[in-house]
Amino acid sequence: MKNKEEIVSALIDDINKGKNPSLNEQSDQELKEILQTIKIVKEFGREDIMQFRKKRISNSLKVASILAFILVTINILLLFPNRNDNNIVYSMEKAYSQIESYFGIIEIISQTGNDIESKEKITVYYKKDDKYNALHEIQGYKTRQISDGEKIYTINGKNVTIEYTNPKRELWRYHIQETIDHMKNAIDIQKTASEVVSGRKTDVYKFRYSKDEPFNRIWIDKETNMPIRKEINTNENSKVINTFVKLDINPYINDSLFTYEIKSDDVVTYINKKIPLDNIVESDMISKIPEGFDVMYLIQLQKDHIYDYLLRLKGDNSKFIDVYISLNSNKDFNIAGETINLGNNYIIVSENVVNLFKVYIGKINTVRYTQENIDILAVTNLNRQEIINISRQILK
Repeated sequence: MKNKEEIVSALIDDINKGKNPSLNEQSDQELKEILQTIKIVKEFGREDIMQFRKKRISNSLKVASILAFILVTINILLLFPNRNDNNIVYSMEKAYSQIESYFGIIEIISQTGNDIESKEKITVYYKKDDKYNALHEIQGYKTRQISDGEKIYTINGKNVTIEYTNPKRELWRYHIQETIDHMKNAIDIQKTASEVVSGRKTDVYKFRYSKDEPFNRIWIDKETNMPIRKEINTNENSKVINTFVKLDINPYINDSLFTYEIKSDDVVTYINKKIPLDNIVESDMISKIPEGFDVMYLIQLQKDHIYDYLLRLKGDNSKFIDVYISLNSNKDFNIAGETINLGNNYIIVSENVVNLFKVYIGKINTVRYTQENIDILAVTNLNRQEIINISRQILK
């Protein structure tokens, strides 16, 4: 006769195979409760939980311990509203991890009531990591923006601007990854309907980032789990609708599309410039690069900028740290934040800073460290705890 561990293991195997196992009326009450709990966990779409449960069983842990672990997991997950619909964010993220490139035609409409204020068309080629070629068309004007992930070319006829500061800043309009990242911050996600958009069958979700904000909407392709349309309500009577009228996943894109050859009659303006790393005065702190990050390049900023230099660091999974360095104290520049003591040093951590330097569109996190002869501001998409851990590592 099978013991309880073997029975629970078999039940999990059946559920993972898509079956709906049941127990007869004579079965042990504890087993019935465990089966019901496992089914609830499965509804969360958490395959990692199910596999972990199976592993614990195979290691001959007691059924009571298994049940306790499941119940603790459920209690934690119950803290999140609309937990079943939050699965779509996980599905989007998983689908995007399989994407290396995409081609899209995007329509962006700004609307007040029933009146269309503006309409923009963007034709974009995108390739990981953060390479893009985008043609913007609005009211008869055309602007092309090209980035190789290091710098951005903005081309208006014969006028060409080359800039190294945050070449990703234009991606908020059409970067699928940014859409997914923003959805992670939603506190409330609810499926409301199913509709056909751009010839694709989609599920429609409403979402918001705080209880004080109006709901926004997003349309997710049922087949690819990619966002096809997003509607952001800026207030009760105004909204911006961003729609992929065409989206091709993983087309072949030659890297030559992400470079621009300056022509003899082009009028070129350089905003900031890339310089060798040894141009900056080195200190022990500046020379310490956080584990898991690589130096991309060093930029000398324009004279009217608050800071003198920008050191760009890149990590895995689109993580980045932009380190702004001034060789003087910027006492007149302040960002409100939390002061954290790290032994003999302190840092100021600021979360959700909006449109910093008009370069980082949307919300971003920062950490600042100052001494008498140096001012360092790190701009990053790392979370608060990651920022503190890295700061402690560098300042120790």
